[in-house]
Amino acid sequence: MAYVAQSAAAAFNPAHRLIEQTVEATVRERIKSESEARADAVELYHSLQLPMADTIGLRYPHQVSGGQLQRVMTAMAMSPRPDLIIFDEPTTALDVTTQVEVLASMRKIVERFDTAAIYITHDLAVVAQMADRIKVLRYGEDVEESETRKMLNDPKHPYTKSLWSVRALQKTVRESKDLMLEIQSVNASYGTMRVLHDVSISVPRGTTVAVVGESGSGKSTTARVVTGLLLQRMARLYLMGMSCLRNSRIETKIN
Repeated sequence: MAYVAQSAAAAFNPAHRLIEQTVEATVRERIKSESEARADAVELYHSLQLPMADTIGLRYPHQVSGGQLQRVMTAMAMSPRPDLIIFDEPTTALDVTTQVEVLASMRKIVERFDTAAIYITHDLAVVAQMADRIKVLRYGEDVEESETRKMLNDPKHPYTKSLWSVRALQKTVRESKDLMLEIQSVNASYGTMRVLHDVSISVPRGTTVAVVGESGSGKSTTARVVTGLLLQRMARLYLMGMSCLRNSRIETKIN
């Protein structure tokens, strides 16, 4: 039995390369030799549509995006060929545009290796792409269970119906010219791989700016640069109207 958790970052040792951790259980249990397990891991990376699948296993956990790390964890779970695999909201960290592709890849892997799977989720629209049958729970009790197609077309219980409801958030738009944060022309790289190029963000007081993009597009890297966890070149950074740069680099103080 294998388990794919919600938090991929907590499942990996930051000191070891991804492929070493992917094949660890398979090699330890002598299911395959290390060379065979590594070749199989690369094949799994391809199946899960990871970018640069042939070499991504040579990276460390902090060198890939959260969505990519989640898929590597799925490969790690599938490497020993478990009879049962439990997916605990594995697409939570993935962007919408890649969610469908990843779910399709997971389903194909389960079918290919004849593995039974339990998929835990709060989103019926997501699990509908993965499951053959759906069971709905509420407050620890069974609410409804049926084949996926039947439940999608004709849910019986009010709670099941509510899971399909889209609740629009009515929000008053606030306009503010007073900037809390302003950054301009951020450039960031991991080694020779450029992640951010000439990115600028302005955040007025009392407002929220969403940074949206596919897995690996640089969202988390942007957050690390702004907080100073990743020191990179930028033309300008102002916090509450005061410059926070010296010699074109961020200075940080965490209270």
